[in-house]
Amino acid sequence: MSIRGVQIICCLIIFLIPCPLQASGSNELDRVLDLVVNEVLAFLNGRNDAKILVDEVPAPRVGTGRVVTMKLRDRLRNRELLTNDWEDATYSLRGNMSFSNHREAPFVRLDFSLHNPNTGAELKSFRMRFWEATQVMWLDQKSQLEFALKNASDPELQRIKEAIEDVGQMEGAIILHPSEVAFLSGCTVDYQSPLEKALNRDFLGDSAKPATISIEDIKKAKRLVTTTLGEALGKPTYTAWPQANLSASEVSPFRIQIEVADSDFPSKFRPAPMKGIRGMALLELNPNAVYRVRIMNLSNSDVGAELRIDGINSLVFCTSDSVSRLGKYLVRKESQGLISGWQTDLERTEPFRVTSIPAPAISEIGSAPRMGTISVGIFPRESEHDSSAFVDLLDGRTKCPKNRGQAAILSEQELALTKEEVSFGRTPLAVMTVRFVYPDDF
Repeated sequence: MSIRGVQIICCLIIFLIPCPLQASGSNELDRVLDLVVNEVLAFLNGRNDAKILVDEVPAPRVGTGRVVTMKLRDRLRNRELLTNDWEDATYSLRGNMSFSNHREAPFVRLDFSLHNPNTGAELKSFRMRFWEATQVMWLDQKSQLEFALKNASDPELQRIKEAIEDVGQMEGAIILHPSEVAFLSGCTVDYQSPLEKALNRDFLGDSAKPATISIEDIKKAKRLVTTTLGEALGKPTYTAWPQANLSASEVSPFRIQIEVADSDFPSKFRPAPMKGIRGMALLELNPNAVYRVRIMNLSNSDVGAELRIDGINSLVFCTSDSVSRLGKYLVRKESQGLISGWQTDLERTEPFRVTSIPAPAISEIGSAPRMGTISVGIFPRESEHDSSAFVDLLDGRTKCPKNRGQAAILSEQELALTKEEVSFGRTPLAVMTVRFVYPDDF
């Protein structure tokens, strides 16, 4: 048995700030986790016999700690540092997730610590190392934030600046994007409708004509996205429709429905009834039940749909690199379709099942948390010639290879791919989330 080690304490703060850095959003969780692993490697200082056990990362009222656990394990596995056996562990890497509904700067907070598996003692030297690394990251981001907020006279913008300063006093790294904050917190939020009302313009369909966008429009849009998310976190709400349909608001043109079948009758699907608890939608699903997700686009524009189960993208296991990299389905205007499971290749899916033990094909996701989370984000589609005003306001005209690829066309038939590569904005038009309880069968 190896000599057992120590505990790493890191504090990651994932929060939304209205600034140009939002355009770098979708990859920032990966960047933060890379920082964690890199500091672990630096701490080990070339020690090849070390083995690290990554505990499940819990999160309040959501299952999205699962994606953090999976990504950390994957990174350590690639470096041959991971063990799943407590007896072999040199170090135990533990973490937990919490959320803030600060109206001016909502954020997700992740704490990690590296422990001695025998004594539970924390290695404080690692805490200092990690804190220094995250301070370097923060100073770089802070300089860009201060440039974006320079000469701010608007009282609301000043309050945001003060909120940023308050958060900057904490230890940790930050992620600056409303997509990740909404997905990780299990939030249901409509960004599109409040922006259309405030700016008096349509973002989708024939009426969404190209228009001049001013700096003031961009500032106003980013501030409104911030406060909309903060309010959605502080006072959760959703809109229920007949047939157990759910939308982010009464006027949002996007809906989802969870269809469920008992394990004894896997082909007989029916809408899963949901009930509201403290403004959040909760499904009551039986152990081993199979479920699928229906996504409805009632708008007159094509959009992208990203499905995450416990924070994990449903296309992450697809053998098509382009499809898994893009991670979104194309939903044609005024259409709907079904996602029946984890897409392992272009012909096969591993059904979504209410069980704590994953199937072998998706064993990387690890054991399930107590609270399951199903989230769907809807993203505006970009064309080669123009992008929607929504994308221009919140994301800019950034071109990122990871945000471009072939998309699976959502339908009720066999999976088909777009003939050409497509791209989508990085800030969602809406995010819709439902929760359910996993059975205690492990």
